[in-house]
Amino acid sequence: MSFSIRHLVADFPWRLTAIYFPFAGAAVIFANDNILEIQSQTGDSMSPALAPTFHETGSRDKLAILHYNPFFNLRSEVKRGQIVSFWAP
Repeated sequence: MSFSIRHLVADFPWRLTAIYFPFAGAAVIFANDNILEIQSQTGDSMSPALAPTFHETGSRDKLAILHYNPFFNLRSEVKRGQIVSFWAP
């Protein structure tokens, strides 16, 4: 028995991939909009706390923004030094 790409492609369930791919994409979009979003901080607006060497190295910090209950976080104490993310329409 020899390995062949042609047999691998012929045996792959393409119909299932065509069915599940849109659902997987929709699940990723839903999770990004409603549960968790990963953003990268660019620029030097938050330079002392995030990406202090942005101008020298161009490095960026990643932020995990939790969307599942944003108003609960605003009702509790917002302390100095915490990051608040806004969406500009």
